[in-house]
Amino acid sequence: MVRYIMGLIVVILCMLTVSPTEAYVGTGTLTDKNLKITYPIVYIDSNISAQDKINSDIANYVYSFKGEYDDGKFYSGKCGYEVKYEDEKYISIMFIEMRYMYGAAHTWDSGKCITYDKITGEKIALPYFVRIASEDLGFILSLPIYDWYDKVIPYTNNFAKDYQKSGHARISTNYYLTGNGGIALVYSPYALAPYSAGFTHIILTEDIIDYLNRKNP
Repeated sequence: MVRYIMGLIVVILCMLTVSPTEAYVGTGTLTDKNLKITYPIVYIDSNISAQDKINSDIANYVYSFKGEYDDGKFYSGKCGYEVKYEDEKYISIMFIEMRYMYGAAHTWDSGKCITYDKITGEKIALPYFVRIASEDLGFILSLPIYDWYDKVIPYTNNFAKDYQKSGHARISTNYYLTGNGGIALVYSPYALAPYSAGFTHIILTEDIIDYLNRKNP
């Protein structure tokens, strides 16, 4: 299956974007009766090794989602993506997953964010950019919370407080780069706001990141 997907990466290319300092990003598709997956194809002409590492990791991700579908873990599903940020060294991609179980009121949505180093081809974990300690949870949840459309949700303090009291509260390590030195911590629907808000995120500005890194050496 991985070879099949990698083959698709070679032959399926659309939505091509070109820049002297950016990767070429195309879109591949994989479909079945009740499944549609669109995924990025990253081209880095100046670094084929990094390009192959990134695309191999994406192929494994696509294969994993397709494997859940084949195993009957959900009735129907869609998976798309957005390139959230890109510069000469990094590219942040958000995979948008929608799984539907027969009879459910709506899909179960989740967003998996991956930031790749375009020089090494490796995935980069959050602590590479910012160190957050467990005792920072209250501070993080006190920051403005944004909805899917990047608008501040004015009534989420109560949701955040309930989340913090639930015993399941956590500092998300699911993140993407926002540019200007910022990072967005992504939360699934229902965690910090109603389902209608979609994926929510908390933005750590460059100044906040500097503060956290100083207090958590």
